[in-house]
This record gives sequence, C-alpha cells and structure tokens, in this order.
Amino acid sequence: MLPFANLSGDPQQEYFSDGISDQLINELSRLPGLFVIARNSSFAYKGKATKEHEIGRELGVKYVLEGSIRKSADRVRIGVELADAGAGTEMWTERFDRPLRDIFALQDEIVGKVVTTLGLIFKLDRLNRWMGEPSTANLEAFDDFLRAAEHGAGTARVSWTRDDAIKARRWLEKAIALDPNFAQAYAFLAFTYWTDALNQWSANPQADLQHARELALKALALDDSNADALRHLSYIDGIQGRFDQALADAEQAVAANPNYAIGYATLSDALNTSGKAEEALRAGEKAARLDPVEALRYE
Repeated sequence: MLPFANLSGDPQQEYFSDGISDQLINELSRLPGLFVIARNSSFAYKGKATKEHEIGRELGVKYVLEGSIRKSADRVRIGVELADAGAGTEMWTERFDRPLRDIFALQDEIVGKVVTTLGLIFKLDRLNRWMGEPSTANLEAFDDFLRAAEHGAGTARVSWTRDDAIKARRWLEKAIALDPNFAQAYAFLAFTYWTDALNQWSANPQADLQHARELALKALALDDSNADALRHLSYIDGIQGRFDQALADAEQAVAANPNYAIGYATLSDALNTSGKAEEALRAGEKAARLDPVEALRYE
C-alpha cells in the first residue's frame, strides 16, 4: 500500500493523510493470508511518479493499493484504488465521502472492501473480513496521535531524534488525557521513554526504562495483541537481562502481526541473544523481505 496523497490544499494536513495511511497499513498487515510491505518501504515512494509495474518489481508485490484524502473542517473524502502491479490495470476503485466523525468506521469499511476484493481475486476462504476495534473512539485523541506520529512515523522512522521524542510525547500525553484507554498511544509513549534511555538522552535511564515497561504493560492490558507494545517489552526485557521473556515477547509480537517487519527484526535480535543463530537469520530475512527498501537495517 502506498501513502495516500493529501488533496486538502493545505500542507499542514499532511500529518492526517500520512497518519490514515499508517493506520490502514497496520490494519491490513494484521490480516492472515496477506503479504503487506512495511511502511518504511511503501513511504519511500511518496511524492514520486513511479509506475505500478516498477513498484511491483522493486517491492516484489503483485497488487498496489493507493489513494487520496481530502479533509475539510467536518468532512473527509477518501479515494481508493487497487491495481495489478504487473499489468498496470485498475482492478477496483471507490470513493468515500463521510463526516469526519465517522473516520474510524470508514477505515474499517475500506479495509473490509479491500479484503473482500482480494478474497474474490484469490478465492481464499481464509481471507474473511477481519475487523479490529479502533484504538480510540475519541476523534480529538486520534488526531493528537496522528500528530505524534508525524514526529516519528509511529515507531518506524530511522532518524528518530531527542526533539522528536519530546514533541511526540506531548501529543501522546494529550491523547491519553482525552482517552485513558487508548492502547496504541500508551505503546508509542513507551517507545519515547525506552529510546531516551537507549540513546543516553535520559538523566535517569533505569527509571525511564521502568516507566517504558509500565506503559507497554498498560497498552497490553488494554489490548493484549498490541504488537508495538510487545516489541518494546522485548527490547526492555533483553536490556534488563530477561532473555527468555524477551524472546517470548518478540514471538508474540509477530504472531499478533504477521507482516510486522520491525517485529521480525526484534525477534531476530532475541533469537540471536538466545544462541539460535540460524533462526535469527531467518527472522532477519523475513524482516528484510517485508521492508525491502530498508533491508540493510536488518542485516
């Protein structure tokens, strides 16, 4: 899936189109039977006039999902197109025009229609419609989360800086204040704290690691299949010497999201630490296959 184009006529709305694209990639990646390229690789094509067949060849995919978003004060219009990358032909297209307050239901509707379309194409019984509940029903909290993601693309951006962590944390704290049950916001907030400790940005790294662990556990208490929270726990457990638990965390992360490239990288690290070099290599290869543009990160 490629990042949806921002057609709002306002560059400051870029965070919204990128954020919705992120959300859709995440939802699709959790579906059994689908192979979904990671955000890092798909967003490498943002703003580039690249033909579908070139994208298909470079990423090793058969189908490309792309679209556009136009957001106004109280409405959102999303256009979606599924194309056969090899043939360069359009297979399905649809336009959605909804009140902005319906954005969560609209995301589910788009995912459901993509899955239905692919199910007809592949005739795979196991591609039944899968609908996860939205992380939050609070539109303002969701918007704050997207603004946090703008500073770090969730947890996938390579050039994560201390300034990114500070700014993302402020937005995430606002989101959690609006919705104390927003699991994904807790998971992302955990990431900001453990990277502070990891990058030596923290005056008290042990306290920040402990806080990150508590936040990740909070996310899991709200959503026990949150792959980001499980990945963060794996790193924290590994750093603190709980190697068996780190491996279990990483295995749960990729079980929760079979297309989670950075989760497989985390699993590779945990396997390697546990002395399982061959399995670690296979997990690293899986990460690189899911995120080919960033493949060197996983070596």
